[in-house]
Amino acid sequence: MEGEGLNRIKIGHVVHGLGIGGMERVVVTLMEGVDQGEFSSSVYCLAGGGELMVEMQGKGYEARALAKKPGVSLLLPWRLAKLFKRDGVDVVHCHNFGGLTYGATGGRLARVRGVIYTAHGPDFPCRRRHALFQRLPLVDRVVTVSDFIRRGAVKEAGLDPSKVTTIRNGVDVHRFSRREGGAVSTQRHDIGLEEFDVVIGVIARLTPEKDHGTLIEAFSSLVAGRPKAKLVIVGDGELMGGLKEKTARLGLEHSVMFLGNRTDVADLLRLFDVFALSSKEEGLGITILEAMASGVPVVATSVGGIPEIVEHGVTGVMVPPGDPRVLADAIQWVLDHPEKAVSMAVTARQRVEDRFSVDRMIEAYEDLYRNLSAESHYDFRRT
Repeated sequence: MEGEGLNRIKIGHVVHGLGIGGMERVVVTLMEGVDQGEFSSSVYCLAGGGELMVEMQGKGYEARALAKKPGVSLLLPWRLAKLFKRDGVDVVHCHNFGGLTYGATGGRLARVRGVIYTAHGPDFPCRRRHALFQRLPLVDRVVTVSDFIRRGAVKEAGLDPSKVTTIRNGVDVHRFSRREGGAVSTQRHDIGLEEFDVVIGVIARLTPEKDHGTLIEAFSSLVAGRPKAKLVIVGDGELMGGLKEKTARLGLEHSVMFLGNRTDVADLLRLFDVFALSSKEEGLGITILEAMASGVPVVATSVGGIPEIVEHGVTGVMVPPGDPRVLADAIQWVLDHPEKAVSMAVTARQRVEDRFSVDRMIEAYEDLYRNLSAESHYDFRRT
């Protein structure tokens, strides 16, 4: 935050924007969660800001939107370098490929002490331009959020294994907890749910890789035997119109609820009887971790890093991607076996506490920030 702790290690996060999303929430969590006596944080949004940028500005953090237009900007790295120098940034932390191309280049132009790149999604090792860019001497450490992505980074992108480490996303288990009683009943009513509705829910951007269409098709067959079932879809994106049209074609207008982007995710999760994610690709699945921490039974596709957090039959149910019939059967099984569902949910929450806590994630990044800041032999910030 501005005006405090001039000797702290300054971290500059570079992102495309700070709208509502899993990666964006991780960035905000890191900014707020690191030791404020040792680190200070700022964020540079290449394009527009978004809801979370406004939130961070309101809390006193340096958060800037650079209004980048579509296409390549040759001047943007120089703009970033100027800002990094002015703000005294020690370590540049780039998130996803847009943040990498401009943030890493700007960091080197500013001669910062270190550059970190976190790959939050599963696709970057498979793209040729990503691999080529990674081999340039611009990045000191590459962080992947799952071992699945790390394997791709090393084997497919050809990155030096010593430069690549896995730091899994973490969630605040105290924020995400099951709450019963009047507050839940009130919120169910507020979003249009009736008292005895069975709620299948998902929180994810409405983009092709999340494959909401398969989930809607699965729900269509499930609701035939459960007329009180509701599908609650939280998130926004390019496919909103098409998914609403699909819902109408299937005659589900009164059973599927599109809530758009929400900031009350923790409260909404408490309304779900089942959390169902039908992704075709997934880096790790932070919303799955949030559901597990909330004590909600999880049904998810066995793609990307999801098998690293969901153990089939122990902490959730795994299904193959793109198969609405199998997905519907899995959701039905969870609803038909409440005792087993509760057992899995309890084990899942414990798994999050033990292996995926936000404290573990923050401590790992703090160590990385310290090491990179200490490795530099010269203080380039004031040159």
